[in-house]
Amino acid sequence: MKRVLSAIIAMIMLLGTTACAAAPAQDENGQTEIILQIGNPMMTVDGNEQEIDPGRGTVPMIVNDRTLVPIRAIIEAMGGTVGWDDKTQTATLTMGNDEIKLIIDSTTAYLNGAEKMLDVAPTIINERTMLPIRFIAESFHFNVEWIESEQKIIIRTEGNSQNTESHKILIAYFSRAGENWQVGFVDKGNTAVIEEYIENKIDADVFEIKASEPYPESYDETLTRVNRERDNNERPQFEGEITNIDQYDTVFLGYPIWYGGLPMIMYTFLEEYDMSGKTIIPFSTHGGSGWGSTLTELKELCPNSVFKDGFSTTGTNARSAKDDVKKWLDGLELDTMKMNTEEAAVLAAFEKIQQAMVDADVDTLDRIIKDDKTFTHMSGKVQTKKEYFADIKSGALDYKAYTIENPSVTINGKYAKLTAVTTLTANAYGAQGSWPFNTTAWFEKINGDWIYCNEPNENTLKIGEFDINKGIVTLNSGYEMPILGIGTYNLSNAQAKNSVYWALRDGYRLIDTARIYGNEEGVGKGIKKAINEGFVKREEIFVTTKMWTSDFDNGDAAINASLKRLDLDYIDLMILHHSQPRNDVKAYQAMEKAVSDGRLRSIGLSNYYTPDDFDRLVNATSITPALLQNETHPYHQSKEMKAHLENYGTVMESWFPLGGRGNTQTLFNDETISSIAKAHNKTSAQVILRWHLQAGNIAIPGSSNEAHIQENFEIFDFELSNEEMKKLTDIDKNERFASY
Repeated sequence: MKRVLSAIIAMIMLLGTTACAAAPAQDENGQTEIILQIGNPMMTVDGNEQEIDPGRGTVPMIVNDRTLVPIRAIIEAMGGTVGWDDKTQTATLTMGNDEIKLIIDSTTAYLNGAEKMLDVAPTIINERTMLPIRFIAESFHFNVEWIESEQKIIIRTEGNSQNTESHKILIAYFSRAGENWQVGFVDKGNTAVIEEYIENKIDADVFEIKASEPYPESYDETLTRVNRERDNNERPQFEGEITNIDQYDTVFLGYPIWYGGLPMIMYTFLEEYDMSGKTIIPFSTHGGSGWGSTLTELKELCPNSVFKDGFSTTGTNARSAKDDVKKWLDGLELDTMKMNTEEAAVLAAFEKIQQAMVDADVDTLDRIIKDDKTFTHMSGKVQTKKEYFADIKSGALDYKAYTIENPSVTINGKYAKLTAVTTLTANAYGAQGSWPFNTTAWFEKINGDWIYCNEPNENTLKIGEFDINKGIVTLNSGYEMPILGIGTYNLSNAQAKNSVYWALRDGYRLIDTARIYGNEEGVGKGIKKAINEGFVKREEIFVTTKMWTSDFDNGDAAINASLKRLDLDYIDLMILHHSQPRNDVKAYQAMEKAVSDGRLRSIGLSNYYTPDDFDRLVNATSITPALLQNETHPYHQSKEMKAHLENYGTVMESWFPLGGRGNTQTLFNDETISSIAKAHNKTSAQVILRWHLQAGNIAIPGSSNEAHIQENFEIFDFELSNEEMKKLTDIDKNERFASY
């Protein structure tokens, strides 16, 4: 993916009736170049001089240190069109298949119908509309260069501007739900699962090849139909159509492999749409046949296409193939790899730094750069943040523009590493020019924001590792969470108030509740009492609550209701209380929105007991769960799920850490546990809780007994040996006490 961003230009659009686009002139490389000069009513388009605004004498100008240029002439010279709706005060810019809508005095813009946020709202100056070039340049693939000494602006396309829709990707796939070989009944076909993994990683349009006559849910009935279609060389019809297949130069083709061959509906599709000149990338699922004859069949159906290495896996492995799909896509080196929400936020933070450098906006830089950050110049000179800012203020470092190319972001918990090719145009200590260099930038997530920092040492990158001495673990959301807390299940509001108060007084900092417990108000009152009496500050407390399944369709309202009952401004962690495939994704997305607006800080799940169920939700959402809260104790140690969670940096939290009411004595009387307790002069409960922490489980034992609450917290003064930990590991029965 190539991102080229200008840092210094804003545009003025000459409004009027929409004009037809003139065919853009281009150089031999397919690149259009426009040169404008401050105060000059003429512009040069690929060497040919013409008026910017015929008959009006409009000239580029500098207003408040911003360069304003006429947008209509530029867009039309590039082959696009410009329209204006006076009633709605909306400018519409069109280039190829891309359309931008900008509204006067609004920071909300629209690119191809998708809502985008602008740094600066469009405004009107001298009866001309000023539009932000950063957004336009990125959306239409323009590169803008400013030459200070000549007061010139050079605007170029990135090549082949006449065909801005080039490099577009289509994912076309056929999949069947229902009974599957060795998989059982599935609501989503195996190939559709792989398609979703691909769609989540690349920018692409998607077309599902959906049979007009649906295939039976019965596996045997489907096989009968498949055999008939192949024997009779049938062409099953499909629903819908692709209106302009020519706009795509790369097509991912997905399908299940039936009897070692292509489903006949794929013949229908590929005979309908000409793939000549396109790059074909196949992906498939099968029952053990491998690719079978399908690659040969595809090449016969698409004789004038280029084929890249595809991806194929068995149906039984499809739902655990996410990482394998990512590795395959990385190997393809596509230029449209999609960043997820957090990766995009890191890139946005880096862009904000570059923009602030150009603007000499030291106040903004101060907010988004850590105080101990050092800066190393190309000469090898190292500066502190204070020294660096002083040179920017004095003009010794005078940044003019920047470009960022091929950015890549890797996130490890609360740290992120960005690599890119960055070109800075500047007057730097007497030297003037543009310098490209390979950039490696590190960011730390602090209070929800990505802050520019020095490269962290190895120890700080260990997300999910328990620091028992400090009693905390760093979540993949970047927040620190206490590893021992108090649960409030089955407590009334009055009991919850007392238990929370006692716990905070005794040193606890983690409180767990849930909407369905009916005691959030009591929990909130216990917190307020402990704060008012000076035992703790709000920022020292980590509050967890859970959204109940009946609230999943109204997640936003459920979040606000919990905040009100708890009487808090934010909740540290909210969890979906149970897996509910019908609408848990919708509920989780509501929590993601609440993270973005600050009502929630971290989000997670509870009662997801298989990797497939966990991945089902993760693959359909953006923010990786910070935590999974499941029944976990010495007889049910959640080994499979904990191993799976390591792939995501998600930590395990145990409800019923002592077995739960009616089962605690079973664990307390276990010979292994009781003998270890005796050796340490501790209770069985304390040994089990200590085992949880050393095993990497957050524990939240519940109690309304003041003495038990204090006893449960007294587990930081002893340690279980490796031999004792092994003995406790060996008593795992993989058996839950609860049935829900």
